[in-house]
Amino acid sequence: MGAEKEKPVWERIAELGFADAVDSKGFKRVGKTHWRLDGDGIVHHVKLYRGFAIEPGSFRDFQGVYIPEFDDMCRRVGEWQRSHRIPYGTALIHFEDCIYQCYVDAERSRYVRIYPESRKGRPNFTFEFLQPLPFYEPRVTVDAGSGAWLSANADLHDLARALVDSWLRYACMDLAPGADYLSYYCRVLRKSLHRTRFPRSESFILAKIADDAEMIEYLSNKLFERATLEFSTEHERVRNHRTRLAGESGLKEPVQEDALREGIEKETVQTVFGPRQTARKILRHSEILGYGLKDPGIDFGELERAERDESWGQWLGTKQSK
Repeated sequence: MGAEKEKPVWERIAELGFADAVDSKGFKRVGKTHWRLDGDGIVHHVKLYRGFAIEPGSFRDFQGVYIPEFDDMCRRVGEWQRSHRIPYGTALIHFEDCIYQCYVDAERSRYVRIYPESRKGRPNFTFEFLQPLPFYEPRVTVDAGSGAWLSANADLHDLARALVDSWLRYACMDLAPGADYLSYYCRVLRKSLHRTRFPRSESFILAKIADDAEMIEYLSNKLFERATLEFSTEHERVRNHRTRLAGESGLKEPVQEDALREGIEKETVQTVFGPRQTARKILRHSEILGYGLKDPGIDFGELERAERDESWGQWLGTKQSK
C-alpha cells in the first residue's frame, strides 16, 4: 500500500484546537472544516479552506450568515435574491467576514476611542497604529481572494493557538448576545444601516425582518430627502464641479467640451432621478411588506417623463441603448 496522503494544513489546524473552539460555541460540523450553527431566523457558517495558490501551506478562514427571510422577502417584491454560495461549497450566505477583518474593525474602534479626530498628533491608523496579526498575511492576490494564514516555517501548535485566540476574541464576538437574527442585526447590521449613504431595498428589508420601525423611518427620511433634489440646483452644482476639474486638466478641444456637457447632464439626471426611482420602488415595497411609510409627496410625474426621454431613459436604465 502507498503512503497515506498528508492532510491539508487547514484540516490539521482544525484538529489542533480550532474544531474544539467552534464546537464549544454550539456549531455542528457539516464538513471536514465546515461548521454550521442554526439560530432563530439565521444560519451561521464557519469554515477553513485553501489559501494562496502560490503559497503552499497557506489557508483562509471564513464566517458567513444566511438569513432565510431575506431571500423570501426579496422574492415577494420582485427583487433579485442576495444570497450566494460559500467558498468551495454549496451552502448559501448573505454576509461574510473573516478573522482579520473583524480584528481590523475592533482595532479601528479602539483607535477612535483613544484618538478622537480633534486630538493633535493622531497617528495614522494603517501605518502606525494597526499591528500585524501573528501568522496572517493580509496582502491582496489575484487568485480569488486576499489574506491568508501562513504555516510555512511555523509551529502548527502555535499557529492553531493564534487562530483560536483570534477567532474567540474578534470573530466570535458576533455571537456574544446569541445566535438569533435579532442579536446579529443589533450587533452588526443596524450599525451598517445607520451609516449607509443611500438606502436601497435590501436596507429596508433587513430592518423589516427585525421589526425595526425606527430604522425604517430613518432610512426613508434619508432616501426621500435625496429624492427631492431640484434639477436646476443640482445641474448647477455638477456643472461648477466638473468645469473646475476640466479647467485644472487643461480642457481645450471642442470634442472634449461636448463630452463635458454630456457628462454634466448624465450625472445630474442620475443624481436627481435615481433616488426617485428607488423611492418609488420602496413605496411599492411598503404596500407589500408593510413598512408603514407615508406618502412623501414626491413628483413622480417628472421622473416618468425623464424615463421616457431617449437619452435620459438610457442613463436611468429604462431604455435600451441603440
